[in-house]
Amino acid sequence: MNRTLFFILCLFCAASAAAQVDSLILPEPPTLDLPTLIGEAIERNPTIRAAEKEMHAMDATVLQAGALDPPELSYMREEMPGFQWDEARITRLELMQMIRFPSKRSMERTIAEVRADHAHHEYLQVVNDNIAKISTMYFDLWFVQQQIVLERDNARLLKEIAQISGARYAAGIVPQYDVLKAQMELAMLQNTLVSLRAKECSAKEMLMTLLNRPRADTLGFAVISDTIPEILPVDSLEHIAQAQQPMLIHDSLSVEEARMVRTLAERQILPDLRLGVEYMTLPLDNMNAWSVKVGITLPFAPWVLGATKARSDEADARLQKAAAIFEATRNMVLSDVRTQYREAVSEREQLSNYQKVIIPQSQQTLGSVQSAYQNGQAEFMMVLESYRTVSTVTVEYFMIRMKFEQARVALERAVGVRLDQLTHEHD
Repeated sequence: MNRTLFFILCLFCAASAAAQVDSLILPEPPTLDLPTLIGEAIERNPTIRAAEKEMHAMDATVLQAGALDPPELSYMREEMPGFQWDEARITRLELMQMIRFPSKRSMERTIAEVRADHAHHEYLQVVNDNIAKISTMYFDLWFVQQQIVLERDNARLLKEIAQISGARYAAGIVPQYDVLKAQMELAMLQNTLVSLRAKECSAKEMLMTLLNRPRADTLGFAVISDTIPEILPVDSLEHIAQAQQPMLIHDSLSVEEARMVRTLAERQILPDLRLGVEYMTLPLDNMNAWSVKVGITLPFAPWVLGATKARSDEADARLQKAAAIFEATRNMVLSDVRTQYREAVSEREQLSNYQKVIIPQSQQTLGSVQSAYQNGQAEFMMVLESYRTVSTVTVEYFMIRMKFEQARVALERAVGVRLDQLTHEHD
């Protein structure tokens, strides 16, 4: 009778613990689509919008560069006795225009176009960085949510194990320890779910920040494809990176800009032109007259040649600096591509091993041990150990899949192109 009462009490405790576990699982929310979130971020993320506005601002500078300086209009009244305005003997109205040497103006406009292209690739890099952040956080969220689903399934399994151990204890087959151990495992699982729910909320909060969504908004359930994407050969990825990585292109443009600035500095030796026209009236003499003025700058005067040479030396130094930065960026990009490629390939090979061998065998072992325990042919600790093994290897599989996807994200950031556009999924 005591065993029966204890069995009923254990069933009640198991049901209570399982109910507490279920209370931590909210109704399944709608699924999330990563490409949709990325598109939303491109439209709403403040950092991306700021880079976009900077790009538009730099586009507007192209029309300003190389344009003529505003003309100067001057009005003069000369020879006014006693500063009497009406008694001025000469009145002059002059219009003056400064015209820089044509090759200087064309080079200034070309430099402005390169700088606008800089801003464009800076914008692309900001987009690239934010896509990487969103994707990384998305897979963090997926990992946590998969663990929550797993622990929910584990709760059902533990409840079944607790019922089996309780029934066998009531029949006097197993000691009370088996029942108590099952209850303790359920309680520990409840604590795990509390922690996972906190991590899920943190991941969602970070995603909401990157998406610039209001606090009252929410997010659903992250999903990924069951198939594991292929990875292009590393030499192909390096070739693509050198052609399309935004910051690499940006730094190559810096070299081109520095070369143009040096050319412009060399052209400062060329004179600029000043043209003017003047209309003059002499009221007292009843005479009107026109004058034309033409002048040029003398940048080759001996006392300014030193400054001209210094500008060229400065431009040479900046060109060498830009070339060094470009070389460093290229080396870093190619190194990053190779590193992330090795990481992604390694994780992909491990995933295949988990899918084909580790997880199926651990699940098969748990089924066999559970059946043997129910028939009195195995100890409770064997069941518990098999359950823990299945749970552990499943979490490890989720973690490796998350790391694989995040390695692909890092590889995409290094290459500068979405890999989905370049590869087909592995069947």
